Amino acid sequence: MLALGAVVCCLLGAAPATAAPDDDLLSETIVSFTFDGTYKGQDDAARILAANGLAGTFYVNSGYLDYPAFLSVDDVRTIARQRSEVGGASLYGNDLSQLTVDQARQQVCNDRATLAQLGFQVTSFAYPHGAGEPEVKEVVQECGYNSSRDLAGLYEGPGNCDSCPRGETVPPTDYFRIRTNQPGISLESLKRHVEAAEDNGGGWVPLVFTHVCLCPENVGEAITPDDFRTFVEWMTKRPDTTSVLTVDQVMGGPLQPVVGVPLKRLVPDPSPAVSQPPETPRAALSQTAAWTILGVGIGQAQILAIGICVTIAVALTYRAATRGRRHAG
Repeated sequence: MLALGAVVCCLLGAAPATAAPDDDLLSETIVSFTFDGTYKGQDDAARILAANGLAGTFYVNSGYLDYPAFLSVDDVRTIARQRSEVGGASLYGNDLSQLTVDQARQQVCNDRATLAQLGFQVTSFAYPHGAGEPEVKEVVQECGYNSSRDLAGLYEGPGNCDSCPRGETVPPTDYFRIRTNQPGISLESLKRHVEAAEDNGGGWVPLVFTHVCLCPENVGEAITPDDFRTFVEWMTKRPDTTSVLTVDQVMGGPLQPVVGVPLKRLVPDPSPAVSQPPETPRAALSQTAAWTILGVGIGQAQILAIGICVTIAVALTYRAATRGRRHAG
């Protein structure tokens, strides 16, 4: 019985746990800074966030990296070193609903594969143009994402989406259609979104940014660095019940296997240890269950743990059985 108990404990201890949102998140206001478009200037936003002890989620179109007006690979690595999250948004930000399923899959999977080969652990996706039709949602899941952010869906003010919630639920009712503010950024509207959630029971407020720059040609889509800094500093002074988290910190979940073909321009020699061709997606051998006992998948890692536990159990049983002889006389 002692040996059996040790083995069962090892089985339970070796079984993978599924991450779930913290219960504390259910009663507070959570704000996420999310960035679309891979534009220059977002690196300045990351620095402003980091200087104030905060982090954001930067949805990257890897096809634009290293081109003028867009972030470079080094920029994105610096953003990640500043503890912000790097997510995916397809290779070139095309409206995925206008593509065939195979074309959408290439855009989404190859983008994630490229980012993975560049060293980023990518779990969060954002639909370009908010185009998240059912077929696109399925593609995003096939490519290994844990969540996807929509574009709009939260209350914007009187006469604008009056029936919409002030904040997204935690966890969202649909992991692959996370609601946000509508495009169009002003300092006043950003504060209004946060205060609306705070005054109505809390919730999750993912805020969407594109251009962070002095760029009047992008009026309606841009926020100046000064206004962005002002808003970030304002966020640091919110009540303790309001916090700033990245999308991955809210959603949780394991890092899924990478499928897709990375861009040769950025990854001329992909490592098979990081990315596998789409036709052979599989988990690492040590994570693959060989059989199931009592609903628990048993693979190499579990077999090794069981062997160690059985050895310990046998030794303990032997010592208990020979205790009398060892202490006799």
